[in-house]
Amino acid sequence: MKKIIYSLFMVLFLFVFPSCEKFLDVEPKYDYSYDKAVTNYTNAKAVVNGIYKATQQRWVNSEFYPGLTSMGGYHQYYTPNSNGTFNPDGYAQKNIWNYLYKVVNSANIAIFGLNQLADDKYPSVEAKKELIAEARLMRAWMHTQIFWAYNRYWDEDDSPYGLLYKGEVSSIDTEQQARLTVGESYTKLYEDIDYAIENLPDFTDQFHASGLLAKVLKAKLMLYRGKSTDYPAALALIDDVLQNLPGQVHMETNEGVYPEVFEDTKGNTYNYTIIDDNKSRMGALYENSWDSSENIFVSYLEDDGNRFSPTLGYGSYLLQDGTNYTSSNLTGGLYTLALNMMNEEYNKYRKEVFMGWSEYYTYGAEWTVAKITRGNYLNDRNQKWATYYLRVPELYLLQAELRMRINPSDIENGMAPLNEMRQNRGMIMVNGVETRFLPDIDTNGLSYQEAMDILFKEYFLELGFENGSDYYATWRFQMDDGRNWIEELNPNLNDKLRCWPIPNDEILANLECIQNLGWED
Repeated sequence: MKKIIYSLFMVLFLFVFPSCEKFLDVEPKYDYSYDKAVTNYTNAKAVVNGIYKATQQRWVNSEFYPGLTSMGGYHQYYTPNSNGTFNPDGYAQKNIWNYLYKVVNSANIAIFGLNQLADDKYPSVEAKKELIAEARLMRAWMHTQIFWAYNRYWDEDDSPYGLLYKGEVSSIDTEQQARLTVGESYTKLYEDIDYAIENLPDFTDQFHASGLLAKVLKAKLMLYRGKSTDYPAALALIDDVLQNLPGQVHMETNEGVYPEVFEDTKGNTYNYTIIDDNKSRMGALYENSWDSSENIFVSYLEDDGNRFSPTLGYGSYLLQDGTNYTSSNLTGGLYTLALNMMNEEYNKYRKEVFMGWSEYYTYGAEWTVAKITRGNYLNDRNQKWATYYLRVPELYLLQAELRMRINPSDIENGMAPLNEMRQNRGMIMVNGVETRFLPDIDTNGLSYQEAMDILFKEYFLELGFENGSDYYATWRFQMDDGRNWIEELNPNLNDKLRCWPIPNDEILANLECIQNLGWED
């Protein structure tokens, strides 16, 4: 990571805190340095909003999460990820590392300024704690993304391959820093998250971190860690969130309607669907994008009215199917196993909504993933491009998985949350007959292994490309022969390649930071 010296803080703030079209409506003034930036409550709110602005960057979202989907073997988005040929000098991994830590640094700058501002400058002490909690949760959110992508989060507590935890504003004085152990990493993450749970409101809107997000993040950390003793506490957190969702947060109730024919800028037309009346609440999610009622935490992507840079990963790579740019097949670069998941009886209509036509360049339309791409980018670059960090359906998947892991013999109760989610996906017309878009999973006679296989596939079909959940599930779920799903979907990966190596730039600049296991030479 590049050295950040004191004289560059002014440049950093001007980059991090420009005004934003939807919720970053207060632009702070930075005259000298970060330690004098927060002088009143208005500045305090603005410095926290600036953290979100720092996330609207391609390496933090559109180049990051689809890249993890490619690691999972679902999709050939980025060849080094699919083939396991990435290395400590890898262009993508280096940029993702740098920009994730830039967001962490933005959070640290905010936390410093908020703590420095006297209590009497806030409407109340509670208001001060709330802003600090929001910044700390964003720091935990970004540290967690780094932890899962670059660190051996599954190791035992004494493993030295934990977080390079940044709890202070970056400077020459803080650059030389050792990694935490894995156990220490969890402790640090929980400290920030627990502070957020205690001091943040459950929910304000989908664009800001909330108490709901904090609880789910802690539950996911417990689940991904793989210690069965953590599962009951994780389930209690998810149960609490589902029981206390605010009225405006729920599964989509609108129906999304796609046109039967897509026409590109050259006048070419493409058949859009084989479903008679292509309506589904999943389709409504894709249409509503960041405004969907399903969002608990989402980021819209914008770049001063031109979303080209933040959306590169969503628009460009996903359109390639490995052969040409005008294929009429439902591929979009998805591997056969991923497509087969959509061909099973209980998912057979999903493919027609999961995939859709989109035009990104001038050579015609291409099938791609509907939720994260927009239809006609050439005519309108300012469409609703969004990164879905957390949606309501993931709560049901987490609840089902935790129930199944805690009590494997109770299949009906374990799969009930999954069926509840599917029941809220609405109806479609097929050959003139009204049909459930996603039918219930029949648990009668279903074995534990069969149930877990169905649940695993749902992570990709529901959450693929969104926030890494589909990739991390490939290491957590096992097939009937005892192998993890990653071994079937992407046999190029192994324990060494399960996470990315620390970039060489960091190792060379920070002499205290050790490389990941297997990458030392």
